[in-house]
Amino acid sequence: MNVPIQERLKFITLQPLADLLNSKSFLLLIFFLCGADRLIKLIKGTYHLNLKMPPFWRVDPELSARMLFKFPGMVWKQMGSEDLMLAVAGLFLLKKLLWLWPASDLRRRHRNVRGRFAIFGSLAAIGWKAPAWYFLALLAWCAAIAGWCAICFYICRLGWQRHPGGGWVWGLGIVLGVTLPWIWAGFSFAGKLAVNAAGSPLEKLGLLFKTVSAWPVAWRAWLFYLAWMGLELLFISLTTTLILSKITPGNVRVLLAIVLATPFYAYLETAAFKLFLVVFKDYPAIRQDYEICGRH
Repeated sequence: MNVPIQERLKFITLQPLADLLNSKSFLLLIFFLCGADRLIKLIKGTYHLNLKMPPFWRVDPELSARMLFKFPGMVWKQMGSEDLMLAVAGLFLLKKLLWLWPASDLRRRHRNVRGRFAIFGSLAAIGWKAPAWYFLALLAWCAAIAGWCAICFYICRLGWQRHPGGGWVWGLGIVLGVTLPWIWAGFSFAGKLAVNAAGSPLEKLGLLFKTVSAWPVAWRAWLFYLAWMGLELLFISLTTTLILSKITPGNVRVLLAIVLATPFYAYLETAAFKLFLVVFKDYPAIRQDYEICGRH
């Protein structure tokens, strides 16, 4: 049965608010993970790529040539530092694995099996299969992203060789920027598919790539995660301005930032899970795992 678009929008935008009010422990979980995420960012900040990006508004043919011909060598040189790459990859993986916890909690809530001590039950329910599949899915998704970026890069590089101009770097930036919401969606959907009990590993991997290959999934995912990125950029800029202008002690600034971020990210995570249910509701591996898919 087809559900009216108004009902789907209400399910994605308003229902998460009701869920948060009815399940305040989820806010505590996101508060903890925001703190862990902040700690990881502080640790990650000690490792950085020493790459100086030129300002795009001053791109001319000569600068465009340097970007398209010398930039890959600069990146490759930085990747030669094994300690740096292992540290960045390890912290990235740890950050992603931590966010399996909210996905497990949301799955148990939608299956009405949360019970008492919901947060701890959600952590225990993850098991070992979910992180193992998630690790492989992240490798596959990152490989696909790298392949797409390489194709776009070398097309622009070939174009510059035939018709030199500064517009090729602009074109590359625009194309990669347009695909960014899909990249974000893939990382988000991978975590939700990881905790899904139904479906074989290959079936779930196929569902992950429907983020870009199935139009009904792709356009909804692109719009939602574009809005997510815009809201997050706006939220971060507003909160950063407020905190930096009003608060002096560093520890208080960090704590206040986490407190302000908690309801924001809790709402977005809950809304993203609703979107996941809507766009994948017709696939058996998802339908088998959630009673709610039959109604929305």
